Amino acid sequence: MAPNDNIFENQSVVITGRLASLPRKQAQQLVRQLGGKTPSTVSKATTYLVVGEAGYLTNISKSNKLKNAERINEQGSNIKIISEATFLELAGLDSAYKLENKYYALSEIIHLYPNLRRDRVRYFQKWELLKPVVKTNTEQYFEFKDLLIFRKIDNYLKQGKSLRGIALGLRNQMIPIKQIEIKFDNKLPEGRILEFKKPVRSEKNAEEWYDIGYEYDSRPETYDKAIEAYENALKLESDYVPAAINLGNIYYENGQKDKARDLYLHALKLQPNNHKILFNLGNLYDDTGDFGTAISYFKKAIQEHPLYGDAHFNIAVVYEKLAMKDEARRHWRMYLKVDSSGEWAEIAQEHLMES
Repeated sequence: MAPNDNIFENQSVVITGRLASLPRKQAQQLVRQLGGKTPSTVSKATTYLVVGEAGYLTNISKSNKLKNAERINEQGSNIKIISEATFLELAGLDSAYKLENKYYALSEIIHLYPNLRRDRVRYFQKWELLKPVVKTNTEQYFEFKDLLIFRKIDNYLKQGKSLRGIALGLRNQMIPIKQIEIKFDNKLPEGRILEFKKPVRSEKNAEEWYDIGYEYDSRPETYDKAIEAYENALKLESDYVPAAINLGNIYYENGQKDKARDLYLHALKLQPNNHKILFNLGNLYDDTGDFGTAISYFKKAIQEHPLYGDAHFNIAVVYEKLAMKDEARRHWRMYLKVDSSGEWAEIAQEHLMES
């Protein structure tokens, strides 16, 4: 749903309770983008009070802001007390309630298939076997067709099959691979020079545009606003590396891998030893099936930051895809050495226990 760009023009919007769909700071930024003000307290000037979805639906207890709004209304004011779902509808976004009716929440799927812990789901996501259709502040949502894959994984886990065996088996079912030719080139890809045309006029500087982009880039529903802000930052300062990285991350999430690659490579030219950029490029080339280049970037990231646990984990996954178990085991061990109690530790241990 497209919002009315001025839906909150001259409105004073206060938020109370915990929002299920997005952080409060981001909701306030959204109100300001749509013409409104976001004071922290309720007063006679308040026109909307947005109540976090859990509090509004359960009505277990009333916040002080809600009590104040009701008291002020009793005195003749007209503060509109609305649910988070109504607020999101006004702003042109889907509420968690609507998402749950359209898709399947990960929390519900895990309740249905208890062998699928969240860390295991994330592991299979790295194999590109599962991909949420929507991510919110508190949840991931999947389509109906994904339930078959979840059910298969749960059944295989019940049978005692290894994570690696399940991933390889499902991957070959979904994407049959007869033979993988892997090339390790000493020379990594170089990005083309990106030109960012300067805006005719801007009242904000690059850092301010970056801050706006950062507010919006945590939700797919507001990616368009984040893209515009990051692009404006880069138009003002083409060497603004954080903006290039974050803009690349959005394009990566949107499946626009070529744009993401160009931005990452542009950033890498400016900061050739940045292990996070190298790591992002490793993930991107892994996703596109160029495993040799992916491994090269992961290795370079590890070279720059030997204790970078995520790089050790992801390069191990790539080696597993290539059935290069010895190399994979070396990085599983290194991951555990770096972070023996990390979120991936149990999965790394499971791999090392396999014959």
